[in-house]
Amino acid sequence: MSYSLNFPAYLSYVGEPQPPSRITSTGGHECLTCRKQFPHKADMIRHVRMHTGEKPYQCPVCSKRFGQKCNMKSHLVVHMKGQLP
Repeated sequence: MSYSLNFPAYLSYVGEPQPPSRITSTGGHECLTCRKQFPHKADMIRHVRMHTGEKPYQCPVCSKRFGQKCNMKSHLVVHMKGQLP
C-alpha cells in the first residue's frame, strides 16, 4: 500500500477519492460545494467533512464517531471520570 506524502494518512491511500476541491490562483484550496477557500489542504479536508458528514475517528471505548481527532480525545475524558484522582 502506498501513501501520498502531502495528504493526511487516514485519507492518503492511492486510488481513494479526493475531497471535492480545486487549487486557487493564489495557491489556496477551495471547497467546490460552497466555494470557501483555505490556505492549507488539511483545513479544507476538515471543512469538507461538514458537507459529507464523514466521521473518521472512533472512540475506542463506546464507538462514538467524530469528525476531528481533537474532539474524540476530549470525549475520552467522559470515560475517565471515575478513574481521575
